[in-house]
Amino acid sequence: MDCIQLVLIVTFLLLFYHYIVYKMDCIQLVLIVIFLLLFFPISNKKGEEKLTSSDSRVALLEDTLWIKNCNENLSGKGYDYRGCQNKTKSGYLCQRWDRDTPHSRNTKARKNYKKKRYGVGNHNYCRNADNSSGPWCYTTDPKKRWEYCDTRKCGDETLRGWRSINYKGCQNKTKTGYTCQRWDKDTPHNRNNKTKKHYRKGERGLGTHNYCRNPDDSGGGIWCYTDDKNKRWEYCTPKTKYKPEPIIIDKTKENAGCSSDTEYDAGKMSLDKCAIYCSNGVKGAKANSFSYGRDNQKCWCSPGICKEVKNNKYDRYYLTKT
Repeated sequence: MDCIQLVLIVTFLLLFYHYIVYKMDCIQLVLIVIFLLLFFPISNKKGEEKLTSSDSRVALLEDTLWIKNCNENLSGKGYDYRGCQNKTKSGYLCQRWDRDTPHSRNTKARKNYKKKRYGVGNHNYCRNADNSSGPWCYTTDPKKRWEYCDTRKCGDETLRGWRSINYKGCQNKTKTGYTCQRWDKDTPHNRNNKTKKHYRKGERGLGTHNYCRNPDDSGGGIWCYTDDKNKRWEYCTPKTKYKPEPIIIDKTKENAGCSSDTEYDAGKMSLDKCAIYCSNGVKGAKANSFSYGRDNQKCWCSPGICKEVKNNKYDRYYLTKT
């Protein structure tokens, strides 16, 4: 029962009391009740407007799910880490902290779920939820319970200093999409003398990472060597945080769910969040479709092909990135 329903019930009881005790005119009582119902309609179809407004809609897919503020800085054991890393060192996708599937949370993680100090919540970002040696997460792989995360310290994406030599951001791709080579490696490309010198001294933000930097006073700003042997280096542009990627949600003509061992229960959420969650990856695989409950608002992700089930109160959707 929501607040509006509760207010209506209490109001009706008070009116009825006045009708009995003070002999309020019956017509007055009826008019007041009709007035309340017109302005506060009772409906148990929560969220139905989202489902019926359009058979094809656009949602904004963010790599960082739904938390808008991501801070990749951390200190000590990483209790203060509030970044958006949601994969482990080996690449496993993290399980949400408010779920116990596929892995049941330990006592400390469950206890610290609502404590602000640990930063856990209804998301799947790496955190230090139980006084471990650093941020970690349970994985979505049933065969791998948990693993530490590679949460390298880095600051904001602002270009600072002369020719951006003080940039400390986390961009690791060049302007045309090449992945950067690590600054502590000489493969596939040998570093120049200035780069090696600044790396040895720990200057210009260089380290055991592959984030774009400007270690040799290059006039074009931040750059990096690439991991492509045919492309030695290229300039970079800072990351644009929270830039959403549009996806199209196409609804099938028939109402249908999914009966398959690959289907994953993502919990209760809105239609758009369901699309975003499933598109971000389920058990290591990107979902190409999902089912959404018209009445219970349950989200089911389907990373593989599954058999459709008709007339089961679930609408079937397919995802297409623009």
